[in-house]
Amino acid sequence: MKYEAFSWSPQRRMTYNAICRGIFHYLGMYIDELEVYGLENVPASGPFIAVSNHVHISDPNFHATLIPRPMHFMAKRSLFQIPLIGFGMRLLNAIPVDRDGRDIPALRAALSALDKSRPIFLYPEGTRSPTASLQPPQPGAGYLAVRAGVPILPIAISGTENISFGNFSNNTAVRVSFTVGSPFELNPPFNFDLRESSEWAGLEMMRRIASMLPVSYRGVFSDDPLLVTTGGQRHADDDIQCRQTTD
Repeated sequence: MKYEAFSWSPQRRMTYNAICRGIFHYLGMYIDELEVYGLENVPASGPFIAVSNHVHISDPNFHATLIPRPMHFMAKRSLFQIPLIGFGMRLLNAIPVDRDGRDIPALRAALSALDKSRPIFLYPEGTRSPTASLQPPQPGAGYLAVRAGVPILPIAISGTENISFGNFSNNTAVRVSFTVGSPFELNPPFNFDLRESSEWAGLEMMRRIASMLPVSYRGVFSDDPLLVTTGGQRHADDDIQCRQTTD
């Protein structure tokens, strides 16, 4: 099935922003503190692939609202089959993808959007982590990154797993940290074939994300010998760009 992501017309971008900000306002009722770092790292123009870990159902809204450019989210195809959610996905210009294998229509739609300098967002793990710690990447993420050859924008999010909808008496303080790393290029070893390059790219993207997360979130990458921490656990006094505290 062919799918083509729409261009970001003023009306579509306005709808995107209105939906994201409306949901974000609702989420604010369940958050005690939000710290945002590194928004200056988001490219002002041109294509990129944003990648992040995934620990809670609310994560996509944080990514869509806090990143200052609209992005085509790659979302599992089954969501588009749920009437209300599917309608919302189309309003948000998301791209349906089959997580069980290499989805050629989704790949073509993503590459087409990137060719038009429109950013793509995806979760390399393919789904939410059941433990909030990093899981191995799915093969499709690295494959798209290698085929696209555009900058990768790593993002790390933590704390959203403590959000409990409908529970205003939650005794656990919900502190969310959102960190955007520096864009980087993927340069697989020259002797790798496409499959090996895709696997290498997936792992490299996850290492960049892991490097910005607290140790307790790094999961399968905790003991990765190639993991280089480039800021990992951030502190409250480190170049905070935005802090929101709710009563």
